[in-house]
Amino acid sequence: MDIQEELERLGMSPKKVSVYLTLLQTKGCTVTELSALSEIKRTTCLHILRQLVEEKLISESRRGRWIVYTANDPKMILEETQKRERLARRILPELNALQEISGQKPVIQYHDGVKGARFSFSQLLKSKEREYFYYASIPPFAAVMGDSFLRDFLAERKRLGIWANGIRVYDEDFTDPDFMRTDEKSLRRVRYFPKPIDKYVACMNFTDDKIFITSVVGEAYGLIIESPGLTTLMKSIWKMVWDISLEHPEECQRGGGSRHGKKIDSSEPAQT
Repeated sequence: MDIQEELERLGMSPKKVSVYLTLLQTKGCTVTELSALSEIKRTTCLHILRQLVEEKLISESRRGRWIVYTANDPKMILEETQKRERLARRILPELNALQEISGQKPVIQYHDGVKGARFSFSQLLKSKEREYFYYASIPPFAAVMGDSFLRDFLAERKRLGIWANGIRVYDEDFTDPDFMRTDEKSLRRVRYFPKPIDKYVACMNFTDDKIFITSVVGEAYGLIIESPGLTTLMKSIWKMVWDISLEHPEECQRGGGSRHGKKIDSSEPAQT
């Protein structure tokens, strides 16, 4: 057994181990003597000795005008280790409580510019739920994010098997069939707001415990908010809006009406 290595595994530094082992092999040393025997600077030895005294692994006594340091019974290592373990067990509940409180605070990431907006949006591909929900106005979003980026994103999303469930702002000038309708092959469900709203709005996505906001109006940026409670609330509101949203773009052209799609249940396999 390598006693030096084992003591280091108990938390002692190499120099501390050297000082302690040197004292175990003597009947007592002054700082000067210990420095010479261990080949460690006197000031460093003194600092280590004070630690060992505090840990009750050694004792100090007077020999005339000199202070002499002597190693205590080695079983003190076990007693001190057990004492630290009891202390750790006693404060563990409070430490866990602090972690839980800290975990309730939202974690917010801000990513600036078009590059930041793309990075933030691309994090949806890490969805553990294998689907996300969103509100969006596609034309201004696509204009800033870029056709190439969005098509690459779509290809990767399909490869990963992640469904996109969107409530969109209807825009009669946007007719790209690749992005307009519900499409099982593209793993996409789409509906439209039942009443007209401003098409220059930020894109908002929800998945797992995170909210992703991608702004492309004015200054582009991406915002990621990690908050289980807030995300659950936003998903619930999204589902209520989904239930009254329009399933086909043609309904928007006719001014809406009472023709709403079926309810969505994100806990079930994707359907179209």
